[in-house]
Amino acid sequence: MQFLIAVEFFVDNGQDVEATTGNGGTGLMVASQNGKANVVRFLLLKGARVDRVTVTGKTALDVADDGGFTEIVELLTLSACLGQRKLNSKR
Repeated sequence: MQFLIAVEFFVDNGQDVEATTGNGGTGLMVASQNGKANVVRFLLLKGARVDRVTVTGKTALDVADDGGFTEIVELLTLSACLGQRKLNSKR
């Protein structure tokens, strides 16, 4: 819960949800890798992109799957599908 409070604070005070580390990792990837479903949900609601990749080609979905975090895998998959539907409806 403290992790979510910290993330909410930074995002609500202007931190870019797409900010990256040196290897291209995002907050969504960190939360996914650490099994923080509540943070993943929050970041997705704030517009975090599920299609970002690190320099090694990993996505948030990859790291969640690697860690066995099925709830997060489901959240990311659903978000990606809904995002694709929005893109398709604009064509």
